[in-house]
Amino acid sequence: MKQYDPSKCRSRIFVCILYPEDPSQAHAIQLLTNGTYQAVGILHDQDIQLDESTGEIRIDPATGQPAFKKPHFHFVLRFKNAKYLLALSKELAIEPNYLRPSSDFRAACRYLIHLDTPEKFQYPVDTLIGSLTTQALAAMDDTTEDQKVLQILDLIESSGYLSSATLIRLCAKQGLWSSLRRGGIWFTNALHEHNDLVCRREKKD
Repeated sequence: MKQYDPSKCRSRIFVCILYPEDPSQAHAIQLLTNGTYQAVGILHDQDIQLDESTGEIRIDPATGQPAFKKPHFHFVLRFKNAKYLLALSKELAIEPNYLRPSSDFRAACRYLIHLDTPEKFQYPVDTLIGSLTTQALAAMDDTTEDQKVLQILDLIESSGYLSSATLIRLCAKQGLWSSLRRGGIWFTNALHEHNDLVCRREKKD
């Protein structure tokens, strides 16, 4: 792991790990989840302990089942301008060692749900929290633009009468808002055609 001097470290992106059982970190968790900071996070409560020397799964002697790590939050923070690590740790009232700089927002977001480590528990995307959730979903998405267009058309065609507001809401929840916005008039036309067809069918019935 790359070594750095915390007193000189500055970055636009930081990753952070916090433990909800630690009362001293409760305020930081609140700040990172209530929109005060541009951040996205997730609670890891299904991580398995591994033996540091052998790498094998540790077994809980009381249950005979794999032992879990303590529940902990992972957060990714992003700033418009570079920020000093020590200054951020003071703002959050946590020790500097709970923060690390990152140069890759996409990779940091993908780690939140263990997207690139299939041997670990795969956390669902709907458990992500924080103001950067939509941006994180877009950053970790491997879907091509053509596939996103087809997904939006499927949303339209698989629905009954669909308002523009409902379509926007559905797309935003699935990380498709950017594609919908870029498609502009094309999706508007497709929505109108779909709604006209639904209305004609209802009149026949």
